[in-house]
Amino acid sequence: MNRCAHALISAGIVLLLPSITSGENGRTGEQKNGGTAAQPPTHADVAKNFKKENLKTLVEGHEFTEGPTLDADGNLLFTSPRQNSIVRYSLENQSDSLFYQGEHPVSALFFRDGKLFATQGDLDRIIEIRSPDDFVPVAETYEGKPFNKPNDLWVSPSGHIYFTDPNYGRGPLPQGGEFAYWFTPEGKVHRIDATFNRPNGIVGSEDGKTLFITDAGDSKTYKFTLDENGTPGPQTLLTDVGGDGMTLDKHGNLYVTVPKQKALVVVDPDGNEISRISDFGCTNATFGPEGKILYITRTPGLWSLKLY
Repeated sequence: MNRCAHALISAGIVLLLPSITSGENGRTGEQKNGGTAAQPPTHADVAKNFKKENLKTLVEGHEFTEGPTLDADGNLLFTSPRQNSIVRYSLENQSDSLFYQGEHPVSALFFRDGKLFATQGDLDRIIEIRSPDDFVPVAETYEGKPFNKPNDLWVSPSGHIYFTDPNYGRGPLPQGGEFAYWFTPEGKVHRIDATFNRPNGIVGSEDGKTLFITDAGDSKTYKFTLDENGTPGPQTLLTDVGGDGMTLDKHGNLYVTVPKQKALVVVDPDGNEISRISDFGCTNATFGPEGKILYITRTPGLWSLKLY
């Protein structure tokens, strides 16, 4: 047993995981698999099926859910933090099962190239779940101080990991403020040069050139151009829509969950609002393998919305 696995077992964490197979999936992985349409859809095309009556309930029975990601086996994984668990939903069999149960909750998930990464806010860290006996912390501090409470993350095609570190329900902040960070595959952590009230959702384009961060505290969403080394450029306001989680479709439209407004909102690549579903409080979203169906987490479970 390696040192990291021993530390997790000592902390009371139990994993009920199958082997993780390789593949290019995640919150935006479907973009690569979904192909590129000859003509991008118009606003009317996107809004046509983006309606509350088209929502379908898939899973219920959870107190609070978030952090969905798609793995390489056709499973959708999402977290149930207040029950300290991760749920696996089979898109093929349309059934759910327990994927993880432990002493400590997991918040957000992202799967990329056969690797499953997650945030564990109560343990102030980012982890990689390699296998049932290999549960590895990959980032725990910045400049020698623990993170506040890592919330959401995105993994770029080149393997850089970007994550937000807000404060939810915690006293004095170890980092002295609420920030976003990124680190290289070698593990060097950098703070993103930007100003936030409470950064939350984070996602990037599948070409690895653009990063989006939504500020739940200021109800705004920003974008950053990523250079060839993965370094974010200047902070640029994309839209005054800001909230919890985000995902992108294969046409570059951004889907933002806005719990304060109990809404799910879609904006175009220029930040113009295309449509919204109101009276539908939700936490996060991701697309399926063909980029046609949006999967949404909200209490008490998981929903789907076929768009294309």
